Amino acid sequence: MARQDHEPPHIRRAAAPRNFNADKDRSLNAPVPAAESAAAARPAQNQETAGGVRSISLDLDYGQPIYRVALRERELDQSRTRYILAAIEARQPDFQYRLYSLEELYPEQDLLLPRTLGETARADAELAWFYKALTGGSLDFLVATAPDVSRVPEQQVMIAAVPTRQDARDVLVLAKGRSFASLGPGAMVGLDSRRRELQLLALKPEIQTQRLTGALPARLAQVQSGQLDAVVVAAADLLYGDIQRFRDSLTFQPFSVAALCPEPGQGQLLLICSEGRRDLAKYLHQALDDAASRACLEAESRAALLLGFGQERQDDPPAACCATTNKDGLRLTAMNSDAGQSLPRFASQLVSLPGGKLKADPQRVENLVQSLMGQVAFIGAGPGAPDLMTRRGQKLLESAEVIVYDRLGAASVLPWASPEAEQIFIDPSLQSRDSLVDTLLTQARRGKRVVRLCGGDPFLYDDCAREAQSLARAGIAFEVVPGISAITAAPSFAGLPLTEDSRGEPLHIYNGAELPLTAISEDGSINPYAVMAASAGSTVIINAVRHLPDITASLLQAGLNPQSPCALIQNGTLTSQRLLRGPLDQIAALAVENNILPPALLLFGEACHRHGELNWWPPHGILTGRTCALIMSRDLVRTPAELTPAITREGAAVLELSLVRHYSSKQTERLLDQGLGVALEKRFNAPRRFEKTALWLIMTTADAVHALMSSLKRLGVDLRRLATASLAVVSPAAEAALQEYGLSADLRPEKADINELANQLVPELGPNDAVVCLHGSAMQSVLGPMLSVAKVPYTDLLAYETETHLPSRRALMKLLDEIDDVIFTSPVAVRSFVEGLRGAGLNGDWLRRQHIAVYPASPAVAEACRLHQLQLAGVPQAYTTAELVNLLQQQARVAGQHKGASVKS
Repeated sequence: MARQDHEPPHIRRAAAPRNFNADKDRSLNAPVPAAESAAAARPAQNQETAGGVRSISLDLDYGQPIYRVALRERELDQSRTRYILAAIEARQPDFQYRLYSLEELYPEQDLLLPRTLGETARADAELAWFYKALTGGSLDFLVATAPDVSRVPEQQVMIAAVPTRQDARDVLVLAKGRSFASLGPGAMVGLDSRRRELQLLALKPEIQTQRLTGALPARLAQVQSGQLDAVVVAAADLLYGDIQRFRDSLTFQPFSVAALCPEPGQGQLLLICSEGRRDLAKYLHQALDDAASRACLEAESRAALLLGFGQERQDDPPAACCATTNKDGLRLTAMNSDAGQSLPRFASQLVSLPGGKLKADPQRVENLVQSLMGQVAFIGAGPGAPDLMTRRGQKLLESAEVIVYDRLGAASVLPWASPEAEQIFIDPSLQSRDSLVDTLLTQARRGKRVVRLCGGDPFLYDDCAREAQSLARAGIAFEVVPGISAITAAPSFAGLPLTEDSRGEPLHIYNGAELPLTAISEDGSINPYAVMAASAGSTVIINAVRHLPDITASLLQAGLNPQSPCALIQNGTLTSQRLLRGPLDQIAALAVENNILPPALLLFGEACHRHGELNWWPPHGILTGRTCALIMSRDLVRTPAELTPAITREGAAVLELSLVRHYSSKQTERLLDQGLGVALEKRFNAPRRFEKTALWLIMTTADAVHALMSSLKRLGVDLRRLATASLAVVSPAAEAALQEYGLSADLRPEKADINELANQLVPELGPNDAVVCLHGSAMQSVLGPMLSVAKVPYTDLLAYETETHLPSRRALMKLLDEIDDVIFTSPVAVRSFVEGLRGAGLNGDWLRRQHIAVYPASPAVAEACRLHQLQLAGVPQAYTTAELVNLLQQQARVAGQHKGASVKS
């Protein structure tokens, strides 16, 4: 039980507010003295409530109420509260108040705020308890900062008044006589937020930063003692902090809002009361509300919501916004950044309503914030065949920075994406739709170009539409790129027109995963099977295979003719497409007998009578029925592949498998630029002491060529400077890549091998020459040792990094069970594939026994196959697409495996 003899704190009257700018020598925050009580109060009548809070009422001798005000724990918050109370009393002389701490409101809860809580968590928990006291009637109002309020969920409280805003800017605090310009490389600056760190490093990248916690005086003391060169703090905090003792030794240099944008609501105090206290809210509003400050707060609150404050970015969002007023109206400045980016993005414009009204236009605020955000594109990947994706979708996919897809997304189009794009797989069986939306919001708020990849057409069903609706509510821009749906594409590829215009036939579409399991409706409603059975025209049911026995049984139960012709289309539009035809009462058994697996759709009705003369897919050639796997590496720059369509035209199914990814990180680019810049500087600017000197640039792969050109562009080097350099490449692919830039190789060995190039080049060089070699992380060669022996200056540069993605044993065995031929396109792909085989306990001999033919796409690949003991089924006379297809055709004739692709019954 609560102590019945508990006395409330003494009545306090605030002193008049001080002019903090009147005297620069005065402390910005001398404590506000409390006057003597205006009247003596009788002891409070205290009653315990269900929540443990002490309900306090005051029985006074006069009619003027004594307002109960929250006294927060931190000294800085207490100073803010007393400042506001003094400002109210200056305008309302009869204003009286009492201050109540959290312990006085909840005396029985000693462990209310554990000391183990962090500073932010502790402040949030304290606010939540004060909110509870407000709504329970034990407090009248509290003073909080705008950032505080944004971090605590609403609990039936309201903003009663928005006082005049204090200085919203950030201030750099340094030793006396120093300035921001004097901070040199390595200077240590203390701060407490990611948004300050990002903006400060954008202004001066050479400094270092250190995260700080603790009270304001402790931070200033670190600068005074020399532990830090400077700290960044809020100007408004200096108004309330005890900084008098630092004035003689420190300099306070404010940043402009455009240079260092503050967080939303910085410098703004708020008066919070219960939603039920409209009388109190009116009183406080009349006493202290400022129209300009309220307009700024509303604009910043809207922008903060769009930037993600208070949601997934609440812990330390790398974003900021600040509204200011002038003669032109309300101006909003905003900053947004991905936490990993070095340069934040800024935008600033007038956002007030037309006509000079001092109020933010929500649309203008949204437009400004959207200019700093990313955009989401909902792209229909099509029915499965990658070449059926729209050109618009392919273009957006190639430029995307983040790709979000689920099991319905067509994985066949992912190779079109940039190798640097982040791919995020969402498993609907493990993650909710809300989780997917949160992922889209998070990436877009980081300023990323996001693609939501959907199978077929994104808006055919409402899943993607609901996701887009969530983005629209959050103020994220999006676009929709329609795709070809399997509903129409699969029957077209099977030669089954769905309708006939002259007869006006209807078309019905259902999702098998959402159909009931029986034709009997317990509630008497109309069953979809009854509609299907009574309808003319054609009916398409997608996702039908898993529930096929239930679907066919329900259709028969609904009265559909058992001999109605049906068709099942598996892997529609792919070269592995299969068509199974049969009567309704037998189609489920035929599907099991012929191993028809998802994805497949069921078609019945008039469309099934038209198969025959329109049977045109898959292509019928010598390779029909065979499956070829292209094992490749995923390059930095994707080039159009001629091999896949050439094999497909001959009837074979092609599986593209990337086991290796080449990528370029920021660290790799920085080291490459540094090494290349030094090497070129030495050769181009050093005096020529000898007549015969040469600079050789060696590129081992096509990706090394692209990395060289990208580095030259970043360094600002004109390609004409390479006129005095000699260029060497190792592979035909690298030579072709060089030609894309209008350059020709001076040397390429007949055998695509770096050691062969070293044997040809090194004997021709001397100590006055120089060699720069750009390669991937997997290169091993004798080039370096040979140049060292010949005393030739040598610079070895890593142009890109290599990442291996080995399939699981289950995935590898499934792949090997499907394929007849394997074509390797790079030596590193051979090595990675063999590593995967060994992990599954297999080797090259096992492939030969399974009659899986192996082919190389280049001489270097052929050498890698021999090195890893993979027996080749054939080596082309010339490494061209036509020769490789010819080898596949020869193997098909020898194997006698010219299979038909359609299953007929």
